[in-house]
Amino acid sequence: MYHVDYVSYLLPVYQIPPVFIPVDTNLINGRAPFDCSLDTHGNDCKANSTDFAKFRFQPGKKHLLRLINAGGAVIQHFSVDEHELTVVANDFVTVEPYKTKVVTLGIGQRTDVIVEAKGRDGDSFWMRSDADVFCVNGTVWQPNATAAVYYTTADENKHPTSKKHEWEVNACLNVSNSVQV
Repeated sequence: MYHVDYVSYLLPVYQIPPVFIPVDTNLINGRAPFDCSLDTHGNDCKANSTDFAKFRFQPGKKHLLRLINAGGAVIQHFSVDEHELTVVANDFVTVEPYKTKVVTLGIGQRTDVIVEAKGRDGDSFWMRSDADVFCVNGTVWQPNATAAVYYTTADENKHPTSKKHEWEVNACLNVSNSVQV
């Protein structure tokens, strides 16, 4: 008969308070350039071997984007520069569609948004997914992901120069204290 001391067996693995594994990078559509100087795993990293994702918008059209925060540690803030997003669906709740410039996604959360393409032929804008590093209990090496939105006839060899929408850095702390018992 064997006896395993579960407490001593788990101590080397778990620490109190817990130590979280660093979040390596942030991606949009599975793509983002990675800064190899941040690689501490000893991988054969090739500088900026992956380019950012690219999307094509048509002026005047509405585009449905299905967003998911597939990470396990960080709240995400999603936006498309100089565009408004209409939130039309969230997991497990009825949504009265509403407009916003930035959508906040909790861990594992899915949200559907409609983006009305108000740009003109030749325009380009950044699409962003920013990790809220203020709210994570750990390290995020590359917290900001970008993808390019190119309108018809825009040159995909040129990066957008648009400015980002601001979002509240400590959004995870905005919990209402006005709950009455």
